Amino acid sequence: MRPVLSLLAALSLSSLCAAQVYYVDPVGGSDANPGTSRAQAFKTISHGSTFLIDNDTLILMPGTYSPSLTGETIPFKFGETTSQNNIRIIGEGGPNATIIDGESGAGALGVMRFYAGADGAMIRGVQFLNATGGSYWSSAIRLGSTSGGVYEAKNVEITGCIFRDGYRGIVIFGSNGSSGGSTSTGCKIHDNLFVNNAHRQIAVWGAGINYIY
Repeated sequence: MRPVLSLLAALSLSSLCAAQVYYVDPVGGSDANPGTSRAQAFKTISHGSTFLIDNDTLILMPGTYSPSLTGETIPFKFGETTSQNNIRIIGEGGPNATIIDGESGAGALGVMRFYAGADGAMIRGVQFLNATGGSYWSSAIRLGSTSGGVYEAKNVEITGCIFRDGYRGIVIFGSNGSSGGSTSTGCKIHDNLFVNNAHRQIAVWGAGINYIY
């Protein structure tokens, strides 16, 4: 049995080692960098997010990320066209140090959106600021849609974030059961702070079992 156990251990270790950590630095980074260390960090989340595959981590170094300051293109989309299951997006220094400013450009898709290909994704320690726009569904983070397939969001975790001065903080948007769309389910939203958002801190529409605490 020892050779089998050794092989399984080696395969498990190989799988863990395959996961990559990328860094984004809004102050000293460059999108010409490989993004694989703090010294060679990317400049924008928009660019760095395209490198993520299953189990990878994106470290957002302290500073403010926005269309005008860092050249961000919003919304940031995870799991729409690439398998990005179980990715981690972590604000280094916490939500008072790491800020995403939507600059009032959050449309119906939000500032950040998770799709079916980002099953089990997690975001932690980021402040979302000024996530407003011209849509009734403008938000900082959007999970799901009435459309099926790729548009559903499952098992996404949002924790330790601040949602400030937006229209809505988070939208969980699933099928109502009659439109033939998706069901966003298994999402965990906990230990976040919502401040001065104009129209509900968290909006939940449609079916699905999600956890807010």
